[in-house]
Amino acid sequence: MRKFRFFVFLIVFLFMFSYSPLISPSATAEISAEAYVLIEASSKTILDSGAPHKKMEPASTTKILTALVAIENGDLSSVFKVSKNAAEVEGSQLGIEAGDEITLDDLLHILLMKSGNDAAVTIAENIAGSVDAFAEMMNERAEKIGCEDSHFTNPHGLSDENHYTSAYDLALIAAEALKNDTFSEIVSKKQHTLSYKNLSISNSNRLLKMNDYFCGVKTGFTKAAGRCLVSSAIQDGVTLIAVTLNDANDWDDHLLLMERGFERVEKKLLWKAGEYKTEISLLNGERKAVYSNEKDIYGVIIDGGEVKYDISVNMYPIIFAPAEASSYGGYLSVSCEGREIDRIPLILKERVEANDVPGNFKLFLYNLGKLLKMLL
Repeated sequence: MRKFRFFVFLIVFLFMFSYSPLISPSATAEISAEAYVLIEASSKTILDSGAPHKKMEPASTTKILTALVAIENGDLSSVFKVSKNAAEVEGSQLGIEAGDEITLDDLLHILLMKSGNDAAVTIAENIAGSVDAFAEMMNERAEKIGCEDSHFTNPHGLSDENHYTSAYDLALIAAEALKNDTFSEIVSKKQHTLSYKNLSISNSNRLLKMNDYFCGVKTGFTKAAGRCLVSSAIQDGVTLIAVTLNDANDWDDHLLLMERGFERVEKKLLWKAGEYKTEISLLNGERKAVYSNEKDIYGVIIDGGEVKYDISVNMYPIIFAPAEASSYGGYLSVSCEGREIDRIPLILKERVEANDVPGNFKLFLYNLGKLLKMLL
């Protein structure tokens, strides 16, 4: 009987100390990057980080900003000529040759999917005239985004002591770039066939094949920078962005960061379409005009607590009657911690008729409106 009791006690003891339901390996695992950050994309809230503002070399993750500047300042159908300088640039290349002519659309696919430094220089030279001039455009755009730890000297990310950024700045840049439909479409592709020589290329971002919620963004590597990776993922309407710099275990670390993040964040409807209303007086209008949000407005809840959003109304200074239903009158600016995260169009709900006034008075109002617009 004593042997039986001892056996039962031993089984219970081993069970108690070998099983811990409250702590999972993923919850305590460490991120191996020298610097990293995980943010919720809309509010830019930091969910997890280590040295997020440390200035470091970004390698080819630089090309996220290169692509954004190119898309905003170029035409996708434009044909760019490849220079000798571009064809002979160091580092990763697709192998485009000097004298070749390639569309910006193809160059962006080469840049973002295959990390072509030859594509980066071709883009820079054709849009800005030189690599240095394009780098100035990159720095201006980064400043507008809100980057405070960054300075760029080239469009490809090859090592330069004056070319640096931080994990947090890269997350901000990625969040801004992902607002652009062209950029988002390219970085989410696993395969693509170029018009250039009908070449088929695959995306170097392995995360796209590792989990369905990954939707971009960019890999990078140099000996000086180590392995760098920026990723984005969407689940249940929530978008997260992860950045790791100098991380030998980047693929697994990004999987882990996203797993942790999605457990903490959920999407929340703030206002349904048509629910947010503002009234304004129209020039020569018979009554006040009611404008409302054209689409649903969403926010997020983090760790069970609501994120604070600020809403401001921005309307045209002068709107004349008659005004048609569904016409655009301005927008709602949605901000979080002083940073604008979305603009929602405000649309007129019902037509507003004009007052019946003499023609000369209408002409007076029209000219007054033109004058006020010039002054404002």
